[in-house]
Amino acid sequence: MTSFVTTPIFYANGDPHLGHAYSGIIADIFHRFRQLSGQQNIFITGTDEHGLKIASTAQSAGTDVSEFVDTKAAVFSGLWPELDIHPDIFIRTTQQEHKDHISAVWQQLLENNDIYLGKYSGQYCVACEQFYSPRELESNLCPVHKREVETVEEETYLFQLEKYRQRLLEYYLTHPDLITPKHFQDSIVSLLQEGPLEDLSVSRINNAWGIKVPDNNEHTVYVWIDALFSYITAIQQT
Repeated sequence: MTSFVTTPIFYANGDPHLGHAYSGIIADIFHRFRQLSGQQNIFITGTDEHGLKIASTAQSAGTDVSEFVDTKAAVFSGLWPELDIHPDIFIRTTQQEHKDHISAVWQQLLENNDIYLGKYSGQYCVACEQFYSPRELESNLCPVHKREVETVEEETYLFQLEKYRQRLLEYYLTHPDLITPKHFQDSIVSLLQEGPLEDLSVSRINNAWGIKVPDNNEHTVYVWIDALFSYITAIQQT
């Protein structure tokens, strides 16, 4: 049986730093341990290359965004041999295989009635490219960047999270050691028990740098689907 170990799919808006190296070293330790134990293990890493923040960074650098992410991906890819780390797969979210995979996933979500076209209004941090609920904010400041968020209302596709809340809750309760450290799983269980869950915005209408939504090219697929499913794209390449 083949197992997989992966680093995060790193956001390609800057150069690698110590945190990226640390993630790679930890993943490589698990990878080598499994190989030494006689298991077949695939080591995955890569870059998340879409989003408004990357497009803005490329523009500020006076560089075409495609050239910008090509350069950043090469820098990340070149980091690992210097650390004597040799991933089996380096996935890029700009690869055609990944774009095709995301289009197929999107169509499946539509067929399942998991997503629908609506509107979303909320407090948005451009640096995070994320909406925050009022309880997540600190004096109307982004909890990550400590800068004031913007009130944004826009057309978006929404994923019906509440539809899966009970099923997820039952799964986590029957698999208490699924996520480690345990306090992370406890936090998820607590959130699911509180309910109901808000519908999740999964597209952007004012960001051309991304994977186009099938049959509605005004929208691009947001990171919750694009980057998340890159891990599955990588596994499909094995």
